[in-house]
Amino acid sequence: MAGIAAIYTVQKNLLYLAISNLDAAIFQVTYQAKILTTAIFSVLLLGRKLTYIKVAALALLFVGVAIVQADKVDENSSKSEQEQHRWVGVLAVLGACCTSGFGGVYFELVLKPRAATQARVPSVWAKNVQLSTYALIIALATAFAKDGNAIREAGFFQGYSLLVLSVITLEAVSFFDLFLG
Repeated sequence: MAGIAAIYTVQKNLLYLAISNLDAAIFQVTYQAKILTTAIFSVLLLGRKLTYIKVAALALLFVGVAIVQADKVDENSSKSEQEQHRWVGVLAVLGACCTSGFGGVYFELVLKPRAATQARVPSVWAKNVQLSTYALIIALATAFAKDGNAIREAGFFQGYSLLVLSVITLEAVSFFDLFLG
């Protein structure tokens, strides 16, 4: 579980880097390539077969993402208050797509019971708690490695605004709604 948690933590950091360097629309369209990476990893790790129609749909998705990227020219881009590096953002979002696809498929592989094992398998809830605990430890270590001095001086929740707290609340509510609803 620690490996999957590390993959998801890397994915979240890549997403942050990507959105910092891309326009929101370009980010959203490019991030849809995670569908392609998920399909590739499900074939490689789970042995699933793809029909010709699914392969054609994935190819169309890939072409669409490529066209959106090629069509984006500097005069059409929105202005940002911070300097953006488009290719850094594109590479970060593609890395996030790969970690998303691999992490999701590998987590499914871990969750599926194996016929050869007769030991009691932990529930999905227990595995989610394990995953969350490892992710929290890795994310805290990353935060302190990157911004340790600022956290020690001004506290962990420095700079949190009402908007940030609202987004956190929405994410938490949607998480519980997903699993409880």
